[in-house]
Amino acid sequence: MEHIDYQLIQASRTLGASRHDTFLTIILPLSLPGVVAGSLLMFARSLGEFGATIIVAGNIPGVTQTIPLAIYDYASSPASEAMAISLCVISILMSAVVLLLHEFISIKLAKRG
Repeated sequence: MEHIDYQLIQASRTLGASRHDTFLTIILPLSLPGVVAGSLLMFARSLGEFGATIIVAGNIPGVTQTIPLAIYDYASSPASEAMAISLCVISILMSAVVLLLHEFISIKLAKRG
């Protein structure tokens, strides 16, 4: 998103687009390849960590159980699929908060320097 030409954003704003419209029609489509690539890398990395964690530390609930291992346990039983989905949503929200915090701090540091 940092590499999107700011003039495109300014042009959409001067043509009357709201911030929401600018995000949906300019920023999101231009950043979609990066979002897809990042998602694929994240998925591949999480699979690798899943295997290492379950082999080395095991899956002892309350002791060595991580969120991916808990999702795996809940997804394995048909009655707990809702809990697996809720853990997935929590993981996504936590990732988004960390990403937004990182961007906020990066912007603040860039303005300082």
